[in-house]
Amino acid sequence: MIRKFAMAVFVVVVFSVAGCAHVPKESVQLSEELGGMIRSSQTAHLSLIEGYVNERRVRVDEFMNTKWIPDFLARGVTESGVTEKIEKSPTPAEKGKIMLDFAESATRQIYARRAAQMNALDVIERTMKEEVQGHYSDMVTANQALTAHLRSVAKVTATRDELLRQLKIEPRVLLPVDRINELMDKIVSYDSKLDDLPKYVEDAKKLIRRGN
Repeated sequence: MIRKFAMAVFVVVVFSVAGCAHVPKESVQLSEELGGMIRSSQTAHLSLIEGYVNERRVRVDEFMNTKWIPDFLARGVTESGVTEKIEKSPTPAEKGKIMLDFAESATRQIYARRAAQMNALDVIERTMKEEVQGHYSDMVTANQALTAHLRSVAKVTATRDELLRQLKIEPRVLLPVDRINELMDKIVSYDSKLDDLPKYVEDAKKLIRRGN
């Protein structure tokens, strides 16, 4: 939406000055101010992405603590037979060692699970930021070109078509948030084999970078 608005302003300015013999200094000032607005919008947009992904990180921890870890430990106790091993151990020291081994193994698996889910979110966040930064970089370049052309008004009309080409008047939707949400929600509550988790990350990256 921000990019479409900025592009619309660019186009209005270009066509407004195309037939003029003189460009008022206010037009140059407006173009320079628009450049500042673009940079501010980029900073705000990147901050929104950070907040958007951080909220998912919190949800990963909530899911792990309230659902996955209790279920995992329940299965682990049953499948490992740790309770029976403890009961059969003749000494407290042996019982303690069995408990410690089980706890260490469970901790490693819990850590690996959380790390994999957090890394998946990190990759998606990085991909979204790269896409947004690329778009804003294009806008800054176009704005700088427009400002330069406004300063040299003698060839404003002749440069109109070139400006429109640089402005890329047919912007695509920047980020398909709804579909990215679906994939991130799957990552947040993912409880299947970790080997299959990267598929969701790749699907998200394809959505973010589609059209490139």
